[in-house]
Amino acid sequence: MKNKIVALIIVTAALLNITHSAFAMNELVDTNQAKLLKTLAQDYGWKVEGNYTTEHLNTILKGGLSIENYISHLTGEDGQAWIKNYLGNAVFHLDGKVINAAYQLNIRGFVFPNTDIYLPNKFTAFVVVHELGHVLDNNIGGDKPAVWFGGGAADQMLADLGGHPEKRAFPHCVDSTDYISTMAGPESWPVYMNGGKNPADDFADTFLVAVVGEELPVPNVLQLAPRRLGWMDAYVITLTATLP
Repeated sequence: MKNKIVALIIVTAALLNITHSAFAMNELVDTNQAKLLKTLAQDYGWKVEGNYTTEHLNTILKGGLSIENYISHLTGEDGQAWIKNYLGNAVFHLDGKVINAAYQLNIRGFVFPNTDIYLPNKFTAFVVVHELGHVLDNNIGGDKPAVWFGGGAADQMLADLGGHPEKRAFPHCVDSTDYISTMAGPESWPVYMNGGKNPADDFADTFLVAVVGEELPVPNVLQLAPRRLGWMDAYVITLTATLP
């Protein structure tokens, strides 16, 4: 079964010709916190805890809407149903002491251990989508967090594209100066992106670029790693086909 799924991903990636649309993320959606929390829970299954503001909730919602639009545009299916099935166990923790301290070290957010997303006081919808890419990796990987131990969607992506996830010992989310040369395979994200530094961020950045396209402020971002984007499109389609 696994070989059939891999074959389907590779074939679909080769045949697929999808233009990644840019989805606007720059307008507030609502000003009512209770309504926003209800929308996040009903539409996507997400919970939000901590010192959140209306702006925080709107930013999370923008990330959700961008993923929903990407899934619906790509597959023709219900993007909300996809998110609920593959990302619906995400819990966002806002403005805590640990993440705010990490923010001073240029860490914009993190997932620990599996589906809990920690965000600082200041973050963008791009960060939301990236971190949800980690949640997807973990949910595919099983009991142990794939972001740390491997064995999830990130490893599958690398293996399918000629990379070497087996060369990355624990932890999979820590940067390696030789990641591009020894693990990423014949194509990679540039080193100035998080995706050019370790397997976990490679997958999360691929998910991010697939979702938001040229909305991401990186020059020629759709031309930097096209095989990865084709793989992600095909992978999302495969996951959609297995929805209950």
